[in-house]
Amino acid sequence: MPNGGASGSGTSGSNNAGSGGAQVGAGGGMGGAETTAGAGTTGGVTGSAESAGAGTAGGATGGNGGSSTNGGTGGGAATSNNVFLYVSGYNDSNIAIYRFDGMTGSLTAMGSAPASSSPTYSVASSSGKFLYVDDESSPATITAYSIASSGALTKMNTVKTGGDGTAHLQISPDGKSIVAADYDSDSINVLGLNADGSVGTVSNTQTGCPSAHNVQFDSSGQFMLAACKSDSGKASPRILQFSFASGKLTPNTPAAVMFGADPRHMAFDAARKHLYVITEESNQLYWFDYDSSSGKISNPQMMSALAAGGKVGAGGHIAFGGSFLYVSNRSDNSIGIFSIDENGKPQNGAWQKTGTNDVREFSFDPSGKYMIVANQTPSQVTVFSIDAGTGKLTPVGAPTATKSQASAVTIVAVP
Repeated sequence: MPNGGASGSGTSGSNNAGSGGAQVGAGGGMGGAETTAGAGTTGGVTGSAESAGAGTAGGATGGNGGSSTNGGTGGGAATSNNVFLYVSGYNDSNIAIYRFDGMTGSLTAMGSAPASSSPTYSVASSSGKFLYVDDESSPATITAYSIASSGALTKMNTVKTGGDGTAHLQISPDGKSIVAADYDSDSINVLGLNADGSVGTVSNTQTGCPSAHNVQFDSSGQFMLAACKSDSGKASPRILQFSFASGKLTPNTPAAVMFGADPRHMAFDAARKHLYVITEESNQLYWFDYDSSSGKISNPQMMSALAAGGKVGAGGHIAFGGSFLYVSNRSDNSIGIFSIDENGKPQNGAWQKTGTNDVREFSFDPSGKYMIVANQTPSQVTVFSIDAGTGKLTPVGAPTATKSQASAVTIVAVP
């Protein structure tokens, strides 16, 4: 299951740039982190953080609206009263609800809603009206909820995905389908989304994705990629390439890209010119050229997602917050922060080491000023403010304890 240890083959690739850069240490306590010089690069992360968008670029029309990308924000314009955080994870069959204050970064508990036995991932429609939550069990399910203006959740329906052990969900940009990466059954399953926001039936199943862990649509909705991490004893790890139309995935040519690594999570840059991938076993950060006309990746390059001397193992989540790329390293208890050069290469690495124990997922508030982190084994959520000029993270107050081993953190601006 995705909660287990890392597996898969070793890494390979060109342009092994190492890590280097500045490391953000714990010296600042909860009030802020202290930056110390690391090896390999000089200077901090440069650039300016743009606001995190409420869905994939070039959003689609029709249906319920596409989902946010990589656990980002669903919904429309945010105010101080209409942004909510939904937290769920292992060892608790509930979804905790918090009001998020975009002025201060504070969380206010607003109750909870019953969920499945293992609600480890969630995604919101871009309309902000619906939340979809997995059950990482066998058989796996997706449960649809409507979201009230108060942030309260009302269950609509629960549907089997057609697979086992769902690790990730993503809504197609046209808002008419939801895709489940079913880890234990090594499959990708597409289900329809009804006009009222409820989950429909399975419309397509693709097998041959060992330990399916993550799926990503490009902004056009015509193509999708799947990260197949592959546990020990399964077929080689790979990224699968698909075209997508009318709720059906069709393998692209070539159907699979194998590069000697175990891909866990993926993220596109805003221009959709590059795909970034974090591997699990050895914390390698790969980037590929992406051809948006064909939906294909090529030219893999690689560097470490860790600072020099960092603890290898259990690479986690990867996502863009504005112009910065953030990568979690669970065994190292760190989040790497990278700017991107004109050729798509991550550079000027810095590492946040305060408030980053066992980071399973993270997301960004609608303004892009805050990152919300799920700390799994400490069973807590940590909020960070983001420096717009450097991408640096500073903890906001003390972490919030959660009943679950926090895994899913989904922010929604409710209309």
